[in-house]
Amino acid sequence: MSHPKHAEIMASGEPANGQYSYIHQFPLYLATASAVVEFSSIIHLAGAEDAKDTLTQNKLFEMADLTRRDFKRKLGVFLSRE
Repeated sequence: MSHPKHAEIMASGEPANGQYSYIHQFPLYLATASAVVEFSSIIHLAGAEDAKDTLTQNKLFEMADLTRRDFKRKLGVFLSRE
């Protein structure tokens, strides 16, 4: 059973009326399912090179260019909010 707000969350990748909803989440559509990135869970305390190597070795999917752009924008807003 999906979450009652599933449709709203999955539509939150781009801002509506200049505002992001569900600022802490980014929706992804995978080949067989949908998923959500929880921004607060992606913080890594190791050095950047260690994190890059670990992430690259375990990569299962790759975002399309437009999805990557939207992801970066929303992550930037999430990280810069006060």
